[in-house]
Amino acid sequence: MNLITKVASVGSAVGIVGGAVALTNHLYKGFRDIRERLAGFGYQVLKFDGDADEWSKLDLAYKAESTSSKKFSGTVTDLKEQCKIILTRGPNDDIYNLARRWCVKEDSIKSILERNKYTKLEKTSSKSTERSKWEEKINAMKDAPTETIKIDIDFNTGDTNSWITALEKACDALMEDSIKTHNQDEFEKKYIQAKSWCAVKQEGSNK
Repeated sequence: MNLITKVASVGSAVGIVGGAVALTNHLYKGFRDIRERLAGFGYQVLKFDGDADEWSKLDLAYKAESTSSKKFSGTVTDLKEQCKIILTRGPNDDIYNLARRWCVKEDSIKSILERNKYTKLEKTSSKSTERSKWEEKINAMKDAPTETIKIDIDFNTGDTNSWITALEKACDALMEDSIKTHNQDEFEKKYIQAKSWCAVKQEGSNK
C-alpha cells in the first residue's frame, strides 16, 4: 500500500461523510514521520539535492512572512536546513503545519486533488448529467454528523436547486489558484472540504 493509498483507504472505508471526519482525526496514523505524512496527503516534498527554483520561490515567500508563528523558531535561518531537521520528526509533531507550508512544492487544492485521482464536479449549468452527483453531495452533507468538516450552506432556507448553486459557488472558491500551500492557514481543511463535497474519485483508481 503506497502512502496516498493509506490516506485514501481511511475515507473509502467509511464513505463520503466518514472520510471528512476520519481524515481530520487520523490523518497522521500509519506514517513514520512528517515526510511520509506529507507525501501521503499528496504534497510533493522538496528535494534537498534539487528543486532549486522551488526552494528559491519558497525562500522569498518565507522571508516576506512577518508573522512569527508561521515561521520556524531557533537559530537555523536557512529554510532548506530547517526542513532537513523537521521532516524526520514524528508525524503528529506540532511542527507539521510549518512543514506542509515550507517544505513542499507550492501547490493548489485542485492540483493535489488531481494527483490523488479526484475529478472536480462540473457545474450543472454546463453539464446537466452531473446534477445527481451534486444532489448526492447535498444529501450526504445534510445527514453528516456535526464533527464532519462541511461547507457552510444554510439548509433551513431554499431548496435543492439553491443548495446546489451555493455548493457550486463554494467549490469554485476552494479551487481558486490563489489558494496555495504556503499562504493558507487552513489549506488542509479546505482540501478536505473540496475532496469531500466538490469532487469524485476517478473510476478505476486505487489511490
